[in-house]
Amino acid sequence: MVAEPFANHRRRPDPRPRRTARTIAGRDGRRRLGAVILILAIGLVSCTPGGPAQPKPGAKDLGPPAIPITVAVVAQGTIAATLVYSGNVQARAQVNVVPRITGRIERLTVDIGDQVAQGDIIAELDRGALDSQVQQAEAGVAVAQARLAQVQAGARDEDIQAAEAVVRAAQVRLEQARSGARPEEIEAARAQLGQAQARLEQARAGARVEEIDAARAQVGQAQSRLDALLAGPEREELDQLDAAVDQARAQQEGIRAQLASSSVAMVESRYRLDQAKAGLGGPNTRAEDIASAQASLNAARSRLDQLRAGTRPEDLRAAELGVDRARANLIAAEEALENCGRSTSETRTESQSRQRSNQTDGSNRSATETISRQRQSCTETQRDQLTAARNVARVARREAENQLERARNGSTPFDITQAQEAVRQAEATLQRTRFGGTTDLATLELRYGQAQTDVERLQAQLEQAQAGLDAAQARVDAARNPSPFDVRNAQEVINQAGANLSRLANPSPFDVRNAEEVVAQSAANLARLRNANPFDVGTAQAALDQAQAQLAVRLRPTAEDILIAAAQLDQAAASLEAARVNQAESIIRAPFSSIVSQRLVSLGATVSPQTPIVTLVSRDTEIVLQVEEARVGQVAQGQSALVSVAAFPGETFPGIVASVAPTANPQSRTFPVRILPNDPLSRLRDGMFAQVSLQTAAREALVVPVQAVVNRSGRNLVFVVTPDSRVQAREVSVGISDGRQIEIAQGLNPNEEVATSALDVLSDGTPVIVQR
Repeated sequence: MVAEPFANHRRRPDPRPRRTARTIAGRDGRRRLGAVILILAIGLVSCTPGGPAQPKPGAKDLGPPAIPITVAVVAQGTIAATLVYSGNVQARAQVNVVPRITGRIERLTVDIGDQVAQGDIIAELDRGALDSQVQQAEAGVAVAQARLAQVQAGARDEDIQAAEAVVRAAQVRLEQARSGARPEEIEAARAQLGQAQARLEQARAGARVEEIDAARAQVGQAQSRLDALLAGPEREELDQLDAAVDQARAQQEGIRAQLASSSVAMVESRYRLDQAKAGLGGPNTRAEDIASAQASLNAARSRLDQLRAGTRPEDLRAAELGVDRARANLIAAEEALENCGRSTSETRTESQSRQRSNQTDGSNRSATETISRQRQSCTETQRDQLTAARNVARVARREAENQLERARNGSTPFDITQAQEAVRQAEATLQRTRFGGTTDLATLELRYGQAQTDVERLQAQLEQAQAGLDAAQARVDAARNPSPFDVRNAQEVINQAGANLSRLANPSPFDVRNAEEVVAQSAANLARLRNANPFDVGTAQAALDQAQAQLAVRLRPTAEDILIAAAQLDQAAASLEAARVNQAESIIRAPFSSIVSQRLVSLGATVSPQTPIVTLVSRDTEIVLQVEEARVGQVAQGQSALVSVAAFPGETFPGIVASVAPTANPQSRTFPVRILPNDPLSRLRDGMFAQVSLQTAAREALVVPVQAVVNRSGRNLVFVVTPDSRVQAREVSVGISDGRQIEIAQGLNPNEEVATSALDVLSDGTPVIVQR
């Protein structure tokens, strides 16, 4: 018997009428697709001249066709396992440059982004006062040097002569003390005695008329002040006092408004600082925003893990079902467009005759297919809609077929790269959401400190304004309603003035006694001057001795004098050095080679040792990773690392593990690991989000490409090409993988060839064609 073509694809003809194409497509897309393939097969056979092809007698069955594949050679190579983490690029060093002295910025030479070398000038302060201090200290050194030279060389002739004159004057005073007072001193004492006697006579006789008149005038003035106090102030004076109160109140309200604004700014800056420290984002960031960003990151990581693990059987089956659905939808859309506007009943009879020749039966068969279609009323708009639906179905079919192809071929390096990029973007989004776009905590702390200082300053000003308002109000109240205390004071002034008037008009015995005592003292002083006093003689003798000692020093300085002069010179030199240091401190220089990340003041501002001028970050960068406890044993100092950032896609920066923290973070149970990237061009910048791959294990092993290994029913299989151009399914044991190659622990030998493509259609014994 001759084999029938397409025997595996057709069924026995059904004499019953076919159902409508719409009903078939709606119920079972697969049956409709099989029917279309059957019709096409019958048509091809019918169109063949002389009927179906007849195999030659004695021809052999060639079996299934060979499948073209690509292969890889099993080789001995080095393979390394890696750990992937993410973190922020940060500068190794960051400092706020502050001046050591207070002054006004006269010159500012840098701006944000400028690179500076160690010792470069950043700013210069006003040096006017500092230059004067240096000049003054230099003059002090010159004076001390001259004094030392003078002491060492001895006194000058004029100094000796002056000391001798002092000695002679002391001798004269001693002689005068021994012989009594000088005539002019005696005359002065006699005049004082005369004045005392005159005052005594006046006290006995009473005050003069003009003195009594002056005292009476003082009593009148005191009475007028009391009357004005009791009567109250004038209207103009009250208006001035009220205006002062209004001015003090307006000043207080202005300060209170500034304090409210500064308090709001302080609260906002504190909130921003707390949010950044806690990783909760900015003021408008919600908890669900952070949860959404975290969910997106988890989904991206799951997608990456799935691509690295390969296509699962259930995913492949789902892709095949998707292709079947897309094809059925396309057939239904094409038929709906084709049936648009046809007649009520259309019967098409297709006679297809095929002659089968075999040794026992030479009968002819005819296949008649009758297709009935319902009439459809179709407008131009409906036809456009059906055409658009058909085009959408075509695109969906192509997409489903592409997904099936990708599922069969497994993930490509491009797919893994895209998934890794998606993970990096999701991590960056989470970072921005959590920290609100700000990671510089030092800037936030500085802003909070400045806001707090402003609030404290305004509070002090508010207290001062309140005190001024209280004082102004007290003056108004005192003017309108004089207190009993003020009245008593005014009355006391009147009483004192009256008492003074009474004293002048009627001298008291007490004043007479005081005047008599002054007369007695003046007489005693005159008698003392006329007769030598032993105390005065002793004092004059001591002055002479001191003058003679000074003359001796002038004539010959002692060693102590030289030491004192030398010490004074050293002190002056130290003061000069301190002044020069302060003068040099007016030039602020970069402490190390770095980049200016922030400029915090402007030209002309007054700065102090508590005021930062700029913030410098080092050109060298580092990345701190948080490694979980389960993997920290795989990380050690000196291990190599690869760093990648979104700013330079497709490019990596080599690095090493600089340190591994000896203790874990008690909250996260992770160990900080510091990575030092090799970046000679300083392209990595502070704040960039980086992906770091750590090489944790490397060894020599048999390796094959990862796409050569397929997992079927929990078994890792490879297809080894045999000498007869077939493949042999062989189970293998795998080890570590670096994403491109995978270690084969057991199951393969060196130099064997394994298939790297079409693994989804290969099975044990499948014939293949190796594409070199």
